[in-house]
Amino acid sequence: MDPSTTLVSRPLKKHIQWAYQDSLWRHFSINVDQRLKMFQFFITISTALLGGAFLLPKAGGGIPVHWGIGIIGFLACCFSALFWMLDRRTRQLLTSAKDAIRKFDFQTIPGDENEPLRLFDKENQSSGVISQTACFRLAFGLVAALGVSGILMAIFWMNGSVGPSLSS
Repeated sequence: MDPSTTLVSRPLKKHIQWAYQDSLWRHFSINVDQRLKMFQFFITISTALLGGAFLLPKAGGGIPVHWGIGIIGFLACCFSALFWMLDRRTRQLLTSAKDAIRKFDFQTIPGDENEPLRLFDKENQSSGVISQTACFRLAFGLVAALGVSGILMAIFWMNGSVGPSLSS
């Protein structure tokens, strides 16, 4: 083999490795940023919907209160399901990016799994910590439960079991 091609190919190979690693990290950071912004938007929408449910009886606005609370409850359930599905897809993208980074790190960083530069191997060793995914699922579930309770309250209200009488 010609020594001149060997000397050229090593720096080129390193350059390609660093470009690939940079691409992996950018993909990962874009998905993390997207997930956090999506959750922040979910919290904003949920706060507006549920706040509207509490203000609706005072404001009135021409729509019967039980209809308004039922509609707001239905929307809260729909938004919870929608954002849960979006979060699930974003988590899949993050998992694939983390797996690729983990594999790349394993191939390029010498040492064992306790090497400090292998961030995702360290992440798997942490225990006793509630994950971000568990917190997101809890928030989606709580908003959906509040939505279902709003729907049930509206149904019982229409039947006269709860709330003020509709005949007056």
